[in-house]
Amino acid sequence: MAEIKTLTIPELAEKPFVIATTNRNMRRMQQYQLEIAKLSDTPDDDLTAQIEAGINIIDETLKFMRSILDLDDAQMEVLENMDYEETQKIAQRITGRMMGLSDEEIEAQESAPKEQ
Repeated sequence: MAEIKTLTIPELAEKPFVIATTNRNMRRMQQYQLEIAKLSDTPDDDLTAQIEAGINIIDETLKFMRSILDLDDAQMEVLENMDYEETQKIAQRITGRMMGLSDEEIEAQESAPKEQ
């Protein structure tokens, strides 16, 4: 039986979201991470490719969040109007939770200095 994780995202719902670590959801997470890794590996000197990659990262992130959290159209509208950085943090919290990290471990990752 799949492990059940919960994640509170007050911007999207009052109740915590239930995330099952089914093969389907774990595959979705891995596919999402693979796509983001590919898109992030765009040459710095190709401005058009950088812009396209940026658009695709947003699209992939929103698609991943919708499928994992089973968001409805109203919640997607909130997500569409949310700050980009906040959306990325939520996506990282989802993947962290699915990989078994606690809230404290996820918060520690979010507050760790970024590599330049």
